[in-house]
Amino acid sequence: TQLFNGIAPTIQSSALFVAILACSNDFDLPFGNAIPNFRLIVPTVYSISNIKVSLYRAHFYATTAAIRLRLWDTADEFKCLMICLDKFLADYCDGFYFSYEEKTCLTFRIREEYALPNSQHDRHIIRFANSKRPKTAFFNVFKSSHS
Repeated sequence: TQLFNGIAPTIQSSALFVAILACSNDFDLPFGNAIPNFRLIVPTVYSISNIKVSLYRAHFYATTAAIRLRLWDTADEFKCLMICLDKFLADYCDGFYFSYEEKTCLTFRIREEYALPNSQHDRHIIRFANSKRPKTAFFNVFKSSHS
């Protein structure tokens, strides 16, 4: 049988132990991204619905490196991230800003010269934020949505 969507072959056995003949580490560590006039930003990595999401936090002024796509009415910042993930193939969304005051989500496409490579299963998203909201606000919403 095949395990992990066919990437790791397995054999059914009644043995009490298993010998590993070869073991390789295929996990790529997240890498930082630099936007001109801003420091290097290092991501926090999440696993959401079989997608590895590297979430980079940047100040809202860094949106000068992005093209605005759409404005959405949303309840919280996690839903804003989910909109961006869902709309990737249609709008190439790889950045968002959530307004806590207006409960809206503004999606962005990062300009080609600053964008990180994205695929369907490995996403790099920039979460633009202003200094009014603490860094932990998003993570509290993320944890409560998945508890």
